[in-house]
Amino acid sequence: MKISLLTLCLFIIKLEVNSQDVQDPVLENTFLWEVTGPSLTTPSYIYGTTHSSCENDVVLSPALLQKLQSARIFFIETLAWKQAEDSGFVEGQTQNGVKEMIGDRCFKKAKKILEKYYGPLNERRLDSMNTVEFGKLLKNASQGCRIISYDDSLYNLAKKFNLDIRGLESLSELKKSMPKDTDIAPDRRWICNYIDYDKFHKPEYRKHITMYKNKDINWLYKQAAYTPGGDQSSFKDKYLDGRNKLWLPRIETAMKEGPSFFAFGCAHLGGHFGIISLLRKEGYTVTPVF
Repeated sequence: MKISLLTLCLFIIKLEVNSQDVQDPVLENTFLWEVTGPSLTTPSYIYGTTHSSCENDVVLSPALLQKLQSARIFFIETLAWKQAEDSGFVEGQTQNGVKEMIGDRCFKKAKKILEKYYGPLNERRLDSMNTVEFGKLLKNASQGCRIISYDDSLYNLAKKFNLDIRGLESLSELKKSMPKDTDIAPDRRWICNYIDYDKFHKPEYRKHITMYKNKDINWLYKQAAYTPGGDQSSFKDKYLDGRNKLWLPRIETAMKEGPSFFAFGCAHLGGHFGIISLLRKEGYTVTPVF
């Protein structure tokens, strides 16, 4: 079959355009960004966090603290979830205890991992926990440290600075964004998988926290948005891109109301539908702060 030179050239051009379409924008290596625009009288700031970090690995720079103090309104992803945690009313309650929910094998393995870090533990106390609390203890024991988040650290500072604290989404909106068969509270599958692959968590964490400390925003985005084979991950469409589009008008409204500071997971910054790209498409100037 003969193909004309014009057809071949058009085909090559189409391939090049498609390749550019799927190539994500490369961002400067920083998590702190200033947002300005014609409709804004004062700058606002966005900061990409990591939700899980050893307490000693959390470092808040003087520049970050200064920008936080300059804000009037502070946003985290899901304020209702944080308020529920603070009040002790969280999801993940079990009908007949953790042991029955995850099974005897997983419970015994979990208890062994936990006691290696915490020392002897009361089995009835463990069994009566909700899965959120149980999962947090597992993470601490697996990493050998107290796990906290940048989000919580900034949230506590925002309260100290008497900022107006708000959330970018409701709890129901967060739930709708979760991939199929995934819940915001640890379930049996998550807990048993975490236990079975316990030895892999520490080296994996060290790799990720090293990249976070290096502010490698592009690497961290790709880890969340794509599989090792380069395919789109189950989190990209709704959990990342979908939530970014949901948050955008709320971010715009808040910035027009007054200087605002937005703290959310760093994977929401990158990509064609990341917060930085979306704000720039709306005409805002988004500048890296080093």
